[in-house]
Amino acid sequence: ARMDHRHRNGAAGCDTLVTTGAPQSNHARLTAAAGARLGLRVVLVLSEEAAAPLSGNLTLDALLGAHILWTGGSSPDQVVGEVVEQLRQQGRTPYVIPFGGSSALGARGYVEASRELEAQLPGFETVITAVGSGGTMAGLVAGLGPGRRARGGFRCHCASSLSHLPVRNRRRAPG
Repeated sequence: ARMDHRHRNGAAGCDTLVTTGAPQSNHARLTAAAGARLGLRVVLVLSEEAAAPLSGNLTLDALLGAHILWTGGSSPDQVVGEVVEQLRQQGRTPYVIPFGGSSALGARGYVEASRELEAQLPGFETVITAVGSGGTMAGLVAGLGPGRRARGGFRCHCASSLSHLPVRNRRRAPG
């Protein structure tokens, strides 16, 4: 797991990483992996109700030692605030990474990734990526510049509620 040097510098002195995401968040899984690699505690504040049984990224989060909290009906920001306060009362030093890792700093990482893509695949035209919180897409669009396309897709558990949108080639989400 490679943690961007700017995050490492911003997190200097912390002993706990706290972040938020969706239940199967790739960002949360990578945060759990980075924390395990760096010897840091990781608290994942995930939206929705607890999933049982654990599967996919949630299984990996648990195997990597992350503490998983569910927001239930509360906002992720509210739960993160409560968690950070509790950690500080316990003498811990938390570092909060925004939802899905989406921030200007996170997007800059994908601007750099677009440069790596260009070096490895000169002349490519399109990048296709999953879209969750939008940070990956924002960085790729900024980094790719004119003449290149970044396309993204997302899985929605409520496809029927989106059926009124004028989207070409619309397909229902599986499940």
